[in-house]
Amino acid sequence: MKSRLFRFDGQRFTKVSEIAQEGPKPEAAPGAAAASLPRDVPTPAVVPAKGELAGRVFEQYLSDQRVAPGTRAKVDLQVQVHGDPRPERVALIGRDLLVLGPGYKGGTQYAYTRLADFATPEDISEVTARDITGDGLAEILVRGKVKLGANVDSDVLMIYSAAGDRIARLLSVETAREAGGARIQGLVQFVPSRARGFDIDVRPGVARGCTQQTCPFGEGEVTAQTVPVLLPWGKTKRARMVWNGAGFTNEAKE
Repeated sequence: MKSRLFRFDGQRFTKVSEIAQEGPKPEAAPGAAAASLPRDVPTPAVVPAKGELAGRVFEQYLSDQRVAPGTRAKVDLQVQVHGDPRPERVALIGRDLLVLGPGYKGGTQYAYTRLADFATPEDISEVTARDITGDGLAEILVRGKVKLGANVDSDVLMIYSAAGDRIARLLSVETAREAGGARIQGLVQFVPSRARGFDIDVRPGVARGCTQQTCPFGEGEVTAQTVPVLLPWGKTKRARMVWNGAGFTNEAKE
């Protein structure tokens, strides 16, 4: 099957339609499977951070950034995001995304970035980790709500890397936009890459509370680092963001 559509009827999800694959794929020649099938690199295990990863470096961060002693992280994960085989501690303190660990920057320093796009810490709804680029290291995924104006809210997914000595944003995808009862909800999913890791497939979704004629939002431009929510009636029908080793590029033909 190529796809199945399920709809909630008020009590449960039921299947309403499905699309079959166009036809059987030809069998690959011996030895060709590795070249033709995606190489799925497992995401490093993510577990709650342990006490031994806190230590003096975490206390130094609290002191440097004038955070109250004893402050606990909203999100606290232990996952490999750097080349050293030992896992790092990834923590969310207020709006600060913090990375430290015994093998990170010599084990004596930390890296952090302030998620300034979010007006308050409460606007950050989720921080998780997943290997998107296929290098065996996890990227940090941040989801939340960003204010674009006094009455305009934007739901976003941001992807960060801590593979180097700093935390860098690789990509930002706007998943929805809402203002005055009008909402554009996009579709975003991770799909296995032809090489390794995952591509980010972005498509138009649905409009609620507005039509093409009454929608208060204009169509944005897809760039290497930013994908705006796609309008159901817009010119851009799809964006497929692919990691090329240095950054994301849009390889969609639509």
